[in-house]
Amino acid sequence: MLVAACSVACAAVSAAQSTAVSLVQAAFQNLRAEPSIWMRMTGTDAINGNGVALIADTFWYTTYSPTGQPISKLEMTEFRNGVLSTRIVGDGTTLWAYNVAKNEYAASNYGAINAPSQPPTYQQALLQGFGSHAKGQIVHPARLLREVYSGGFALYRPWLIAAQERVVQGTQSFDDPVLGAARRYQATPTQTFLVFWTGSPATRSLAFGTFLDQNTNTWKLGSVYYADSSAVGSNSRLVEWGMSIQPVQPSVGNFLFVPPNGARAIVRPGG
Repeated sequence: MLVAACSVACAAVSAAQSTAVSLVQAAFQNLRAEPSIWMRMTGTDAINGNGVALIADTFWYTTYSPTGQPISKLEMTEFRNGVLSTRIVGDGTTLWAYNVAKNEYAASNYGAINAPSQPPTYQQALLQGFGSHAKGQIVHPARLLREVYSGGFALYRPWLIAAQERVVQGTQSFDDPVLGAARRYQATPTQTFLVFWTGSPATRSLAFGTFLDQNTNTWKLGSVYYADSSAVGSNSRLVEWGMSIQPVQPSVGNFLFVPPNGARAIVRPGG
């Protein structure tokens, strides 16, 4: 019934979508078949050419207990110029968010501990809680996880409103509308890019890289690219990053959080 409901709902959504948006939607839906993924974001946030190096790793993992109950976990670590700044962990029942600079953390339950079943909002509460703690550029992996894994089926909602778009496929190439030849999207028969941008000249761009999974003969999401050129007072700012996405089995050390010595617990709306 879930597959049928998804097919009807996705068809209804796709009917009003552009080609590029429809292809992103299909890639999101096919990525949802992966129970565990790793996303690595690397890029810079530069003011007048002086940049902060950004690296963020996000893990998502879903499995099932012997009684058939879902167990969903996530972990995100963000580094700025090589220094850990934020760590967010969902360990199966509790969502932890740790601010390194302030040495403080928030904790909230999204799952029931030692209960026969999890609440109906189990995954949704985890993904929404992750999104409420995500700041800066990590809002993007948080949004991606929510749109791929929340609800009964994946649902892509355009990240850039009223954007121009380009499907780069076959053997076509296309320079990023903001970065130009510094980032060129080169398609192959097994790799397609869906590029969106706003502004004239372009000030913000977004591209989804999809690849043909030879095992399932479906197109899955493999990468995301982003660029944003803006002015901050009299200064110029350029944020640019790329994010790779791949299936992965988490290690034993993932999804574990113990508040550091001296860390202060904070209470905030929503956990």
